[in-house]
Amino acid sequence: MSIPAIAFKGLLKTLAGQFIDNDSEYAECIGEDFGNLISQNAKLFFSISLVEEDLPSDLAAIGILVDNRAAQFNRTGYTFFIFIDSSRNLVNITDDLKTIFKKMVLSHETCHFAYYYELYLQLGDDLTSTLYTIFQNSVSVKTRATETNENDVTSQTVTDEHKYEEFIRNFWLYPNTHYDRTKKTSHDYQNSNKHFLRYLISK
Repeated sequence: MSIPAIAFKGLLKTLAGQFIDNDSEYAECIGEDFGNLISQNAKLFFSISLVEEDLPSDLAAIGILVDNRAAQFNRTGYTFFIFIDSSRNLVNITDDLKTIFKKMVLSHETCHFAYYYELYLQLGDDLTSTLYTIFQNSVSVKTRATETNENDVTSQTVTDEHKYEEFIRNFWLYPNTHYDRTKKTSHDYQNSNKHFLRYLISK
């Protein structure tokens, strides 16, 4: 099963509308904001939060998948957090370039969300506790525990982390395995990235 890139147009429109068009430091996609091409169960299972803040060192963006139950959020399912560096330290960069960079990050991170969405559909696309557990086991990795020395690796999974130079240099070069290291899905993430950025640039 491979989900067409157009299925994610709703969430791109929602997040870009809040974050870029309204120049906000926070944006959220939840429920019907995902658009009518995302499954109804997935709209209850997933949410996306986009946050602009000063990231440490020369980090440009971080993607973190959070188990809402473990994080004691007021809903079940998972929230995909996208943190984008505020670029306040890059005083010589024009606002237009910063906007393009934000669109590049949103495009790239939406590919990571596409992986989770497609995996969720493959596992059954329902809201049962059984699927919740299977999904949790499928996405839980040791990355977060390695960085924070935490024992609980199910509540936060660092999906993606990029530094400025590396991200700009490799933006068009990330292979599909960058998004799906375990090859659990058949999505063409490289192609979707092109579609996502083309849509965002045209807005």
